[in-house]
Amino acid sequence: MSNVEEAIVDLERRLKEIEAEEQRIITTVVKQLEDEEQRIKAAINSLCAVIGQPRKYDEVTSELHQTSQTRPDQYKGKRIAYAVEEILKKWREAGISSATLDQLYKELLLGGFAYINRTVGLQKRGIAIAMGKQSEKFQKLTNGAWSLK
Repeated sequence: MSNVEEAIVDLERRLKEIEAEEQRIITTVVKQLEDEEQRIKAAINSLCAVIGQPRKYDEVTSELHQTSQTRPDQYKGKRIAYAVEEILKKWREAGISSATLDQLYKELLLGGFAYINRTVGLQKRGIAIAMGKQSEKFQKLTNGAWSLK
């Protein structure tokens, strides 16, 4: 093997190490954000109870990820609509009939989906556009969540 070929092999091995580290970091950050989200929702619900109002949030995000069993590469290289359909089918089997755009976004991240856009807002907008273009498969509910038809 020539020096150039050895360099290519070494660089490809390093690239795989970087990809694995990126996925580990993404998973960790998403988990931290979900935990913070749950704490904030719980605090809001507690404050609602203090003033005699009904709870505003059901803590479903952690439940979704407990049932999902997502592999780190599950959505890598897939088109958005196909990956979202796969997610919604899996969650439907777990008894969850719809999901918010935020929940779908987080699940795609956990599954290694590679976004083209750099900002979170544009990434989420891309998901919504992809689902909207496939109205025969997806429907947006009046509460803003998405489900399969």
